[in-house]
Amino acid sequence: MCNKKFLLLLIISFLLIVACSAHAQGVKCGWLALNGISAEGAELLKRQGVSIWEWGVYSPSHGEDDKIYFYDSLNSMIMAVHAGEIDELIIPQITAEYIVNVNPDFRISCVGRSHGACFVLGFKEGEGDALHKKFNEAIIAMKRDGTLEKLQQEYGRKPGTREYEAVKFDKFPGAETVKLAVTGDIPPLDLTTPDDQASGLSAAVVAEAARRLKVNIAVVNVDTGARTTTLASGRADIVAWYEQIRDTKNQYDGARGVLYSEPYHEGEFFMHLRSIELIQKTNLRQHYRLLNNV
Repeated sequence: MCNKKFLLLLIISFLLIVACSAHAQGVKCGWLALNGISAEGAELLKRQGVSIWEWGVYSPSHGEDDKIYFYDSLNSMIMAVHAGEIDELIIPQITAEYIVNVNPDFRISCVGRSHGACFVLGFKEGEGDALHKKFNEAIIAMKRDGTLEKLQQEYGRKPGTREYEAVKFDKFPGAETVKLAVTGDIPPLDLTTPDDQASGLSAAVVAEAARRLKVNIAVVNVDTGARTTTLASGRADIVAWYEQIRDTKNQYDGARGVLYSEPYHEGEFFMHLRSIELIQKTNLRQHYRLLNNV
């Protein structure tokens, strides 16, 4: 009996690999311009022997013939799928779940390698050292007293199935003001309301830390692709970030000069999303059935 179950699992795994690999060559992948890495920067790293495929973002079957297109915002990337400029989005699991729940045109088409994504706050190295230390200590304290877990449950539960209210920041007259960059591009973690107010887990974590530190928060709205320059120029003191690794001390070229906080959320997978229309038109249909057990 056990041997039969093992054989069945082996066959299903083989079919998943074949189904995914059948579309792997030449796939046009959309990816948010995280950590300041551009298409040119990725190509430079590749020539230096650091392959982007080694970052574990892509499924094992995606290969060197794929094309990567970087986008400064989530909205522009979604529009590119509808316009036929790219085939799929590659985003963290929690954001994939959010999009699927709010946008009936999308479905998960392929699961990336199991790989940790650490969501952290970024501070400018040097000028932001003291601020980094204070907020880091606040996050650690929030982990110890259970506050962080409550916030994670609040924003991580069935993402995209409810309305998210704007985060409220306490006011402390005469206190220091810290500028927080919010992109809205990684919901429900980095999220904005329809009237561009800060929402989501990242802002909630900063609001709680600021309350404990008794500092004021001023929100600066930016696209994901502008986070690095926003931090470097001093337009913002804190940015919401994520690393495709578990060791937050390890920094990619595009993130040099950035200090990371302790992670306030960790995800397990990267998802590939395609529109239902594209899934139906391609040989992903059988893979999608297996993936979703339908």
